[in-house]
Amino acid sequence: MTSKPAYSGVCNLCGAVGEFAFGEAPAFLIARAYACPECDAPLRFRNEAAAIVEVFGGGAHLSMRSLIADPNFAGKAVYNVGIGGHTRKWLARLEDYTQSNYVVDAEPGEIRGQHRNEDLLRLSFGANRFDLVTSSHVLEHVPDPAKAFSEVHRVLRPDGVHIFSVPFPWPPRPKSVTRCAIIDGEVVHDLEPVYHESPGGEPSLVFTDFGLDVLDVLSEVGFAAEIRRPSMAIDKAYRNSVIVCRPLARTIPRPDRVLRRLPEDLTRRSINARRYSKRKLRGARRRAGVLKRQLRSA
Repeated sequence: MTSKPAYSGVCNLCGAVGEFAFGEAPAFLIARAYACPECDAPLRFRNEAAAIVEVFGGGAHLSMRSLIADPNFAGKAVYNVGIGGHTRKWLARLEDYTQSNYVVDAEPGEIRGQHRNEDLLRLSFGANRFDLVTSSHVLEHVPDPAKAFSEVHRVLRPDGVHIFSVPFPWPPRPKSVTRCAIIDGEVVHDLEPVYHESPGGEPSLVFTDFGLDVLDVLSEVGFAAEIRRPSMAIDKAYRNSVIVCRPLARTIPRPDRVLRRLPEDLTRRSINARRYSKRKLRGARRRAGVLKRQLRSA
């Protein structure tokens, strides 16, 4: 009998050190495998946490437990799209934390039961509200992903980050596949309907099977995005991925580098302006001299 793979490591959520066994999940559901022996978080959530810790931790942290205690991160404004998942449990300890559910007949920003309702296609938040927006296997259930990405871009601060995961097959498909769409208020299926179980246990319809072209869609709405595979060195764990997006403003030259060039540029412009002024003055004097001579000879 072949033994299930396992590895020794650190949980990027709770910080526990131990052995992470593959478990009973089938290979195509790798996101549910390699659960933490301490907090039971599977690979999907630990990889999301790894991306957050890497982006915001400055190389000084290995886990969310450690990161949220860092004053530089503790004051961040964070929005998690959804009400489930292990990553959410740690982010919820932050002071400026917001999470939301989606209810079809509720308005964005409305409180239904214990949860705030939000529609990713028309978020109720103002612009530049959050430092971090996260979601875990949510965007495949949104009818218009490009519009959702645009809304996330709007509510992110210029130096904010959008970190999310969606199901990707291995090998990844080049193009995304639209499984169904909403037309005149009705769901029209192009392919056989597929449902995932929501945190509340209800079936949630899949609108999009994402491919690598999701990076192009993100670029079109103003993100510089990359697909990361935090556990790619572990058997079969390379199948699980996280997407990290920054507003394109983050990709312009650093201000200090621009400023270092400014004095030289300004000096060059000033010298050229002085040279132009001297030439212009000499030309005016010559024309005045010609005019005087003409007047004397008249």
